[in-house]
Amino acid sequence: MQILSLIAGIWLLAIVFQTVPPLKQTEMRTAALWARGFSLMMLAACVAQLFPGASEFWPSLLCWSTAVLGLTPFVDVLGARRPQHQAWPLFVVGPMVLVFHWPAIAQLAASGTQAAIEIPGPFAIGYVLVVLMGCGNYFGTANTMSAILAGTGLLLVQLPLTTATDAGSTWQLMGPILLALAAALATPPSSESESTSQGANQLWTDFCDLFGMVWAKRVMDRVNQFAERESWSVRLSLFGFVASRDPQTDPVAPDARATIVMCWVLRRFLDQEFMSRYVPSEQIRDSLTQENG
Repeated sequence: MQILSLIAGIWLLAIVFQTVPPLKQTEMRTAALWARGFSLMMLAACVAQLFPGASEFWPSLLCWSTAVLGLTPFVDVLGARRPQHQAWPLFVVGPMVLVFHWPAIAQLAASGTQAAIEIPGPFAIGYVLVVLMGCGNYFGTANTMSAILAGTGLLLVQLPLTTATDAGSTWQLMGPILLALAAALATPPSSESESTSQGANQLWTDFCDLFGMVWAKRVMDRVNQFAERESWSVRLSLFGFVASRDPQTDPVAPDARATIVMCWVLRRFLDQEFMSRYVPSEQIRDSLTQENG
């Protein structure tokens, strides 16, 4: 099992460090950096499991750090709106990492490195809540299965370290395998040929898959405020633009005004280069220059 865990760690590292050019044109850039740091930490933890030493403190610290860093990409996405996202990693993600490491710091100061880290129940409960919040953001998107696997993998990594459980290390070794599967099943943005043919609805779908349901709902509400005020014939749903008279119909192609407004709202998350893969460049320029409130 330790060998399988190591292979999974290498596999995850290879996936996360792959270059995905569209991500560089979005506010997912920071989340991708957190994911790379997490994958390096997980590989280090997998290697440490192969070489047990006299002290159990350091291998357990690597496992706990892996579990904590695994939260960072998901939490980073929850703040991925310009311009607030510039401060989000410093004032939210970074402090979260430090707070979750407090049990390890306290144990190191109190008893040194003789025993493995034990995570108190309140910290474990807080960890579970953050996993549910971060991974649950992707429930209902194309990345639902990846989110379930990632959340389960993170919980398995931290489970044996919790004082309230007596789970063995085998469960911990299953975590990297599930996390690697989650990364392999994640849905990337559409290719240029696919996105161009689908237009604004494909842009919306890829945005939802990248940023999750929390931001999708807020963007949808903002766009539909314009739709109601200007009496559009379409409304934006979680599945794309639909006819306002019959929202249960299949998605329809929006007119230029609806596309411009959606791009204007999405400019907080996506670069112009990303959106131009889906909609005409002149509509994006109009969306970036208009003075909507």
